[in-house]
Amino acid sequence: MRRLIAIALLLTGGDVLFCQGTGSRHVPEAVVRIISEYAESITAEGESRPDFTEEIIEMFQNMLTSPLNINNASRKDLERLVVLNDFQIESIIDYRKEYGPLLSLNELLLIPGIDHEVAEMLAPFLFAGTNELKVVLNAGSFLKDGRSQIVVRGKSFIEKQQGYTSITKEEFEKYPNSRYLGPPGQNYLQYKFCYSDKLRGALTIERDGGEKGVDYKCFNISLSKTGPVETFLIGDFSARFGQGLVVWNSFSLSSSTEPRSLRKSEMGLNPYNSTDENLSMRGIASTVNIKRFKVTLFFSNRQYDARIDEDGRYTSLLKTGLHNTTTTIERRGALSGTMLGTNLTYAADKFKLGYTSLLYKYNLPYGGDDSLRLYKDRYHNGYGGNSGMDLYWVMDKIRLFAEVASDHTASFAWMTGIIYSPDNRFESSFLLRDYSKGYYAPFAGAITRSGMPNDERGVKLAVAYNARRYWRLTSGVEILNGYHNFTFTANYKNGKRMTSLLKIAQTMKKYSLRYNIDYKVTDRIKFADRIDLTAFRGEKFQAGIHFYHEVLYESLNKKIDASLRLAAFSVPVWDARIYSYERDMLYGYSVPVCYGQGLRWYINIHINPFRSVDLWLRLSQTRYLDRDMTGEGPDTIKGPSKSEAKVQIRWRF
Repeated sequence: MRRLIAIALLLTGGDVLFCQGTGSRHVPEAVVRIISEYAESITAEGESRPDFTEEIIEMFQNMLTSPLNINNASRKDLERLVVLNDFQIESIIDYRKEYGPLLSLNELLLIPGIDHEVAEMLAPFLFAGTNELKVVLNAGSFLKDGRSQIVVRGKSFIEKQQGYTSITKEEFEKYPNSRYLGPPGQNYLQYKFCYSDKLRGALTIERDGGEKGVDYKCFNISLSKTGPVETFLIGDFSARFGQGLVVWNSFSLSSSTEPRSLRKSEMGLNPYNSTDENLSMRGIASTVNIKRFKVTLFFSNRQYDARIDEDGRYTSLLKTGLHNTTTTIERRGALSGTMLGTNLTYAADKFKLGYTSLLYKYNLPYGGDDSLRLYKDRYHNGYGGNSGMDLYWVMDKIRLFAEVASDHTASFAWMTGIIYSPDNRFESSFLLRDYSKGYYAPFAGAITRSGMPNDERGVKLAVAYNARRYWRLTSGVEILNGYHNFTFTANYKNGKRMTSLLKIAQTMKKYSLRYNIDYKVTDRIKFADRIDLTAFRGEKFQAGIHFYHEVLYESLNKKIDASLRLAAFSVPVWDARIYSYERDMLYGYSVPVCYGQGLRWYINIHINPFRSVDLWLRLSQTRYLDRDMTGEGPDTIKGPSKSEAKVQIRWRF
């Protein structure tokens, strides 16, 4: 009966919900909200990682141009879509087993847990194919069917920063780091090529403000799904295995309040095209499928920015990626690091067991303040390593996940969690972790508050409930040694016209409340309003406020879209600061901090004058009411305003 209904849907309404082609696909607003929440969360937690959010946006953009076949998508593929919870993922897999391939995306509406709203969010990233498309790699089809993309971007502050003002030779010799060595502004160029989902290549070059010449270059070529070879990579790549206790050098949406975010979705090897200059691995890597087993080997050798003392030892690694002063140039690529990693995974239908190991060595000894690292480095002659076992087990409505890892000196870290999802209305998760003080894993990316998985033990609980048709309530609690936080959110959506969000959070001595509402005025114009209240209980109780009004516009032919925001803030103390996500151009994002008293505005315009060309223009300014200069050191700007201009063009061919 269900199959007959699906055929009826295909014949009578197949072009109602999912008639758009790849040319008109765009990232749904619900996914944009997930990205914005993640960007605000990691920035507020002290991790300003634009490269992570950049990679998330890039992932979704890639899926728009190369959508996923719902009929052969694996559990890992479905997890990458973010908007699906575990119950919905298992429902899709069970539906395919019982009824066979989907005839149309309209058939998603027949799957338990998939309503009209979720189906519409999935539509841009999926297609219903009956057979696996066989792609033959040859020179003719390579040139004919390959797709290329070039993105060029430039940005600069409008006001002159002190680091670019003139200075005498004597002053420069006395204060060599007070001036930047190159011109102002950032320049970015990226070329990408893809042939089906089999072959991809990318070259990224960038110059930050004040740097001389091309400062950063990133390159990779990847081959996928070719016989037993799942992935083969040369160049810059990322590796994400288990729950990140051994190696994970890329993003995961673990900062979200959704229960499913407590478990990281392993993604293995992927090309690295972001702009963080010290994060990628650089070398060669491959994953091979042998029936139910996957074997991964990866090798990396690259230079890292580091502080080097007079005795030729490195004291710390640097992550800014800036090389625009005398000192930062001296520290550029001062340390060489080599690593060799392996992963072995056994995956059954609803069970996965993995083993990951990593061996690394820097060319200089460690000479920092960490006495335990000094001992480890000297005792093992500079070599270091990590190994771990991870588990994922689907048991009806329960998902169990865990990982235990050790470093080369037998210091341990472990985590275990459970996700319970009896139906599409309710989902809960529980995470328990214990990272010993001595555990050291420089390439790990597990869920952690401090940024490194060591000296943390505690629990994290998250619950989500869909109340009736329009409400979604989520709540999260985290309790660690010497730290705790609590978050509650209530999302309300009334059809396609209006969505609102109420968020209450409390972390140690900080309290915050947010109310956000988006509503359509017409089919082309939408308004967004937000108010943030925050307070910090220090020597005295101090409160801050931030609010904005934003106008979003999209033309009837979808050739032009724009956003304009006006904001005001009054936040007296740094500990009560407020972060607010702003729309930006493709692969970019902004999360400015609101501190002090001031006004902020920005306008972002996207124009699609030709089918293959996109143009973005962005202007933004913060004008402070409580100071007559902004920034510090070479970044100092005289006057109360700080303005930035950006322009970007994309050409697809």
